[in-house]
Amino acid sequence: MRRFLAPIGAIAVLALPASAQTIPSYYSSLDFLATSPSTDESSIGAYFNPAVAGADGRFDSRYLWSPGPDGAAASHWGIFSTVGPLFYGVAGVEGGLKDHRLSISLNDGAFGFGYGWSTGEGAGGLRESVFTLGTVQRPNDYVSLGIAGLIGRESDEQVGIFDIGIRPLGDPRLLLFADAELRTDADDELSYAAGAAIEPIAGLRISGKYTESGDYGIGLSLNLGATGLFGQMVTIDTPGGDNTSVPTYGVRWGDRLDNPFDIFTEKRSDYLVLELDERIAYRRFRLFDDSPTLVETLANLDRAIDDPKIGGVAIKLAGIELSREMAWELRRKLQEVSDAEKRVVVFIETGGMVEYHLASVADHVVIDPVGGLMLPGQALGRTYLKGTLEKLGLGFDELRFFKYKSAAETLARDSFSEADREQWTALNDGFYEQIRADVSASREIDAATFDAWVDDQLLFLPEDAQKLGLVDAVARWNDLDETIEELEGEERQTLDTEALLARQREDRDWGERPIVAIVYGLGVCAMDSGIKARGLEKTLLEIAENDEIAAVVFRADSPGGDALASDLVAEALRECSEKKPVIVSMGSVAGSGGYWISMYGDKIFAAPNTITGSIGVIAGWIWNDGLGEHLGMTSDHVQRGEHSDLSTGLALPLLGVRIPERPLRPDERARIEETMRALYEGFVQKVADGREMEPESVEAVAQGRVWLGSTAKEKGLVDEIGGIDDAIDAAALAAGIAPDDEIELLELPRSGLFDPSFMQPWPTRLALRETAEWRYIEMIAREPRKPLVMMPPSIVP
Repeated sequence: MRRFLAPIGAIAVLALPASAQTIPSYYSSLDFLATSPSTDESSIGAYFNPAVAGADGRFDSRYLWSPGPDGAAASHWGIFSTVGPLFYGVAGVEGGLKDHRLSISLNDGAFGFGYGWSTGEGAGGLRESVFTLGTVQRPNDYVSLGIAGLIGRESDEQVGIFDIGIRPLGDPRLLLFADAELRTDADDELSYAAGAAIEPIAGLRISGKYTESGDYGIGLSLNLGATGLFGQMVTIDTPGGDNTSVPTYGVRWGDRLDNPFDIFTEKRSDYLVLELDERIAYRRFRLFDDSPTLVETLANLDRAIDDPKIGGVAIKLAGIELSREMAWELRRKLQEVSDAEKRVVVFIETGGMVEYHLASVADHVVIDPVGGLMLPGQALGRTYLKGTLEKLGLGFDELRFFKYKSAAETLARDSFSEADREQWTALNDGFYEQIRADVSASREIDAATFDAWVDDQLLFLPEDAQKLGLVDAVARWNDLDETIEELEGEERQTLDTEALLARQREDRDWGERPIVAIVYGLGVCAMDSGIKARGLEKTLLEIAENDEIAAVVFRADSPGGDALASDLVAEALRECSEKKPVIVSMGSVAGSGGYWISMYGDKIFAAPNTITGSIGVIAGWIWNDGLGEHLGMTSDHVQRGEHSDLSTGLALPLLGVRIPERPLRPDERARIEETMRALYEGFVQKVADGREMEPESVEAVAQGRVWLGSTAKEKGLVDEIGGIDDAIDAAALAAGIAPDDEIELLELPRSGLFDPSFMQPWPTRLALRETAEWRYIEMIAREPRKPLVMMPPSIVP
């Protein structure tokens, strides 16, 4: 039997006479496979095992040829390509015969199937068409197993191909492999072969293979990024005892792979360009939404740090919408870019305290010639509706029994209470002092200079901002290339995120990447809106039972709300943490119910300007105190039960709420107080259990008191100051994933199909964004007797 070895990269069918209706032998019908099907890392393997395309999951195209004798035209050739899980290949042999195979792989190589047929004319006629099946199993970075079967369409002939690859070092530097073929029509023993491949330099591969019949081959491949060259010399032990050498050559194109010449190319020559000129979102809708997301933007900056050809990052901040906390996370990542000795250039048009806080981290800040800055300092305020309710004819009773739990003040007062002023002042001072400290460090000024900018200047025209040192240059974003050339002394290439991703080297690891799930708890704590507690609970419980997910990062950005909704999610998170690591990352606000859903994390990360804490319970009672008379509305009822009339009253049109006709009686108020205090004590105890603190220690920081993340860490309410990327790293580490290992991020719950707000007229959308206090009235009116674990709505960014 004639057996050939093959070089890296594609498949061609050997120009041997073959009887019609015959499936050629694996060893007699390939000349281009340097290793074994599941280990070759090219479109070649998918010709014999259709699962290989999905296991590698890359775009890979190859053209192979073997020259005829005395320099004649190619005696056989092949063109083969994989695009993700899809494969198609055609091999031409002497006599005009062409063999085709088409296949698809499912579930990342767990299963593949395809069909093969021949066209043209050969010495023995057309080959038999075949059905192909296969699987590739890579349980870890060290082992690859492949099993494939070829079944004749018109005969009972069947062929099984088995191969194994071992990477002793867990990476492509050294590969040991073996393969074998078992045929239903074979009279001789099992055919097999074995070999090895080494990569002394990433992208340069040397391979050798030896068959049990005495044939052997030596191959060499060289990847050049998105292209490559390869070739192999095969020595055949012929029946007459003479050795015949057959060369094969090939080229590849496709996804970018390691290039050994990268070490000689110019480094730090390119600039990544990010245009952050819209809202930074947590998730994007699946349709009609191209908003940049926080995780995506941080990941792109990490790629810029790791890419040796990136020498800088240029960012446009124009019309950007983001919270203080998100600005801090982006600023921190940009500082990492700068610390990696890659220049950060930020362009701004107009901006205030938050925007300038983010921009000031840049090595070079540029402002538009017609732009400007406004640095008024920091202020926080609330809107009070007590007088409004009185004019409307609505009475309100603030059911408040904990010193700092002030959410209902907006309806019961016309100004800050002493306790509320205390905590809001602490928040405000903290925001200001953090911005001042960060800007002072980045711009190399003292605190007094920053205070003078704020107190004495307020508004800064571009030229004044440059003279004072707030910015470094005045230019327009369209002048980016000239700005970079001036900074670097020469022209530099710029690329967007798509180009950056396109030139990233393809992952060549075996085994599935460990999955870290990012689960979002965003918005008010409610059953069917906001965090959507019912669905979120289900998601967390499903994750707990999913062995493919190694760890969880729970991103909480919520002002709280319904205690029941909060507890459903908290208990699901606790159950999940009993089965795998759960790391909490707090966003802009994670207080009251937002803290409740966070407290069972194995570790809690918060930004220094995260608003958290607010461990307490609040409620309110709103009733008709003349509204009906104003509107000309009355109500009547029948009742059975002493307190049943509390659920009756005016049904307000359009608003969908019912206003009771009377205030609470003293006994009713006392009973509500009992339930609120019991709920509060349970809240404190749950925090103590989750944080492994004594209830007395929790009580000392509770009573509804709101804290900044930096202070919350000192008080024991959070563990670390950091952003979502820190939480991801901590989750991977807790799951036993090595720091250098690639992970897959799975974001849950699944995002919506599209943003339904686009169907609303813009005045309605604007009104919904600007009426947080009115939404609080609605919550109380809908369920007036329900205690809420909620922060003041106006504190939410």
